[in-house]
Amino acid sequence: MAQAATLDAAQLQRVLDYLKTRRHYQRNRVMLLLTHWSMLRVGEVAALRYCDVMDSNGQILSETVLAATQTKGDKGRRIWLNERMRAELAAYVAAHKPKHKAQRLFYTQRSEGFTANTLTHIINSFYQKAGIANASSHSGRRSGLTTLADKGVSVRVLMALAGHSQIATTQRTLTYDRQLLGLRWSWFSGLFKSLFNKPLNHTFAITISLHCIDQAQIKQILAHNGAVIA
Repeated sequence: MAQAATLDAAQLQRVLDYLKTRRHYQRNRVMLLLTHWSMLRVGEVAALRYCDVMDSNGQILSETVLAATQTKGDKGRRIWLNERMRAELAAYVAAHKPKHKAQRLFYTQRSEGFTANTLTHIINSFYQKAGIANASSHSGRRSGLTTLADKGVSVRVLMALAGHSQIATTQRTLTYDRQLLGLRWSWFSGLFKSLFNKPLNHTFAITISLHCIDQAQIKQILAHNGAVIA
């Protein structure tokens, strides 16, 4: 089955503009942006509670840990909220104050919160009605991760942001820009030739070490890239 489409900034804005014409704009906007800017799975968005994104003083957290019951697999994971995402959440929380902090973050008209399946269909419909071909509920994660990858962010960081346990899973999630890859190959080939005075053969195996990245580095990368992930 074909992977979900990735969106550029203009396409994401097109979806947001469509949402603005519909009811529950602020709620729907924040739910969608969480998949793009924080790379949350739709099931994780549905499972969010106010206490997951707010501290005891009502301030929006820069990072939080989701329980195993809120995420995929049998273990919890850490998620990060960049400055723009925190601003969106702060505005949403100010407009939709909870009765208690354990309450689901995103309301529905008939129940306290969405199921993962229901929210998947809703987000799919956002893309469809905005005219974004081949986009699905997974497009936000793929778009956010690909944007960071194109900026040279380590796959180890991307793996942490996505909540993947295997690098191969993260790599399969990314959309590679063939033109960009060509430019990088040309640059690396030139560097190799200048260092070793011979051309780089495509059959030559090159292994790039993937260094572990700590949480402080992840925060720094998100802070630096928060204004360009759209």
